[in-house]
Amino acid sequence: MKNKLEYIRHVPLFTSLGDEELGFLATLLTSHTFKADHCIVHANEPGNALFIIVEGQVNVLLQGKNVQPIVINELGPGDFFGEMSLIDEQPRSADVVCVTPVTCLQLNRADFQKTIHRYPTLMSELLKELCLRLRHANDMIRGVNISQMYIY
Repeated sequence: MKNKLEYIRHVPLFTSLGDEELGFLATLLTSHTFKADHCIVHANEPGNALFIIVEGQVNVLLQGKNVQPIVINELGPGDFFGEMSLIDEQPRSADVVCVTPVTCLQLNRADFQKTIHRYPTLMSELLKELCLRLRHANDMIRGVNISQMYIY
């Protein structure tokens, strides 16, 4: 990718950051490309990076025992994934699979930690996005026929 700084300037997660913060962040990001049908992250594996989609589309999938995968989100340019494992240091909660060829920017755990300590406003924006995603999940659950759910 030619100009990471100009791209991330328009990513909603980073719009509250100034030029200094964006410049610092841009130096930490690495670019990666993936083919369609590639699984970028696997559920239950350790998470060590945040991914920001530059081009393409991915599906976030939950897999259950003996059932088809469920698409819980579709993400495209400007969206990100992988943040939960960076925050709580738990394994990945879902698979993320490329629907099309995808180009992503990657921020590893150590650089993520450096960035949020240096620029705490980024964590505030990240928490807002997590709240939006939780509300989306709640709305999805409300739409499920409760009598068909298995609770253990």
